[in-house]
Amino acid sequence: MATRGNFALVPFGEHIGDNATDLDLPTVPFVGNQSTLKSFNIEGHPVNSSYILVQTYDVDVESHEIFVNGMPLTGLNFPEHSGWETWMVALKEGLLKQGMNTIQIIRDTRTTDDFIVGNVVIHWQEYVP
Repeated sequence: MATRGNFALVPFGEHIGDNATDLDLPTVPFVGNQSTLKSFNIEGHPVNSSYILVQTYDVDVESHEIFVNGMPLTGLNFPEHSGWETWMVALKEGLLKQGMNTIQIIRDTRTTDDFIVGNVVIHWQEYVP
């Protein structure tokens, strides 16, 4: 059976951290230690490989976590960097499901890092009906 690529754009636009005044971007709302839990719908049945692209600003440590459907992603989610960067993170097969899915970013509270999450794009393959 043939497959096709599909994606969901999930806008965050959130300042995650322990200090609301640490980053000088007043138009980005401060949300504390974790992002808002965001939802996205997959109408088809996801198969094979999938990945996410995460747009972040000013990440000082590599230990923050991304959760998809309540499960933490393994490995490096996004490395340290200043300014805006976009990183790709591969997802384990079977993590995405048909119907509603969720994504959330949790700050490592053992650090004093403050950073911004811009947009996240989730890309998957699905069977062509």
